[in-house]
Amino acid sequence: MLDRLRGLPHPKVESWLEQLEATRVGVHPDLSAAAGACLEVLESIERNPSARATEGLRDPLERLEAHCRAILGKPITASG
Repeated sequence: MLDRLRGLPHPKVESWLEQLEATRVGVHPDLSAAAGACLEVLESIERNPSARATEGLRDPLERLEAHCRAILGKPITASG
């Protein structure tokens, strides 16, 4: 997923990657806060048309979103 993100023609790609890296288990001390931060990054990525259209990116993004929502006890959205 991260490799596919790196290939996107968007000025926020490096920021997204840094933010996602900061939410990894072991990097972020609070799992719930990490999941919330990760959801914010995923929402930003989802707003980008090239990210939505990138082959092989949608499924991992949706799985990561579902995982974060489960950690937070939020319902899974219709898209994921």
